[in-house]
Amino acid sequence: DFDISAKELRSVCVSCPWLQVDDADGSDWSVKILGRPANFVDVYSPEDVYPEALWQEAATYFASLSDSSMVLPGGRYSCAQVLMQRGLPFL
Repeated sequence: DFDISAKELRSVCVSCPWLQVDDADGSDWSVKILGRPANFVDVYSPEDVYPEALWQEAATYFASLSDSSMVLPGGRYSCAQVLMQRGLPFL
């Protein structure tokens, strides 16, 4: 178990011939594995790739929560992990 800073991680990724590092807005960056499809959602894209039914079900779910259940962790990944652990049918 060890800690590594984002700067150190980026440096390691840049030095790896199997990875492609792309800059994004601000200080964000992403890494792709060369030769593999990049089949993930671009958080900066204005295109909504999800069906309207998903958003309707999500709205219904969030509207049904109590205030204490509405608390989620910060960060996209941490928040997504908690929502997936809840076993929501629309995810």
